[in-house]
Formats: sequence, structure tokens, C-alpha cells
Amino acid sequence: MTTSSKTAPRRKKAVRRVPVTVLDPAHVTLHVIRFQDVLNPVLSDKLVQGFKKAGAGPRLELCTPHRMSMPKKHPQVSIDPRNHELLRIKPKGATLLFKITPDEYCPVGITFSRWGKRQPTADDQKRLRILNFAQMKIRPDERTLQVTDHFKAIGRDARYKFSVVILRVKDGTIGIIDPGVVNEH
Repeated sequence: MTTSSKTAPRRKKAVRRVPVTVLDPAHVTLHVIRFQDVLNPVLSDKLVQGFKKAGAGPRLELCTPHRMSMPKKHPQVSIDPRNHELLRIKPKGATLLFKITPDEYCPVGITFSRWGKRQPTADDQKRLRILNFAQMKIRPDERTLQVTDHFKAIGRDARYKFSVVILRVKDGTIGIIDPGVVNEH
């Protein structure tokens, strides 16, 4: 004689769907004005930073002069109206999609470092690589580089320098475009 126990059928738990708003990337165009080979710097007529006297002397120019623009507005990202080489990012962060123009250049990498009055610590550098800017996609065929600013900075208006490493396609020469980022708290 066998006994069977009846069990009530299990009810499926209702899954509550929460709408997630995913913003499109902020499109930022970096237009090369005059390519500068990093291995062959030129003397610039700009004054050496840190000297207040006029005529303090020329400095070596390592970075490629560029113009930064955003073809369309983005709710989280804007170009600083007073400093056109500075991106301002609002809380929660954003994904940045950099497009390099003209087509004779393409991105091959990006670097980040803390920018400001105090020297960056090892923790700052770790925070930048692992927490803030951990994801990166490079699409040389499309001349784009995508990176997400996760906005994990501690402190008010945390500033970062970033350098986009570019390649001149015709000869493989490397250049650097060097704007900045401010995370607005």
C-alpha cells in the first residue's frame, strides 16, 4: 500500500518590471586641426605654464591641436562654455562616444589621470582605471572610441585629464589629443 501526498501547485512569483532609462551615448567630435607626432615635438610660441612674465620662453608641444564639439545636446554632458577643451559631466555619469575627424586619423586608446592642485595618489589612479572608466570600446573602422564615466569620484567637481591616443592612418604615426573632464557634484 502506497500513500501519496498531494501538494498544492506552486504559484509563480510576480516579477515587477521597473522601467530603466538608458541614455544614448554623448557624441563628442574631436577634430584634428594640425597633427602633432608625439615623437617629434615642436617648440610652441605659447608661454610655459606656471610663468607669469611675458616672454618666459617657448615650450615643447606634444599634443595635437584639436577642436571639440557635440553634434547634439545631451542631458548629462556638455562642453564648458568658458573652456572649450573641457567636458562637464553631471551626476550619475554618462557614456561618451568620441569620433575622430577627419577620416585620416583613428583612435587607438585613451588614458586618464587626476587633474588638480593635489598630486594623484595610487588610490586615485586605481579608482580611475577600475571604477570610473572600466569599460572601453574602440572601433577604428568607424573612427570612434566609447568609454563610460561611472561617476565614482569622491569630492566636489572632481577633474580628470584624459588623452585620446590617435593614429595617422597613412603612416602609423601616433598623436595625442588632450582635453579634460569635470564630474559635477
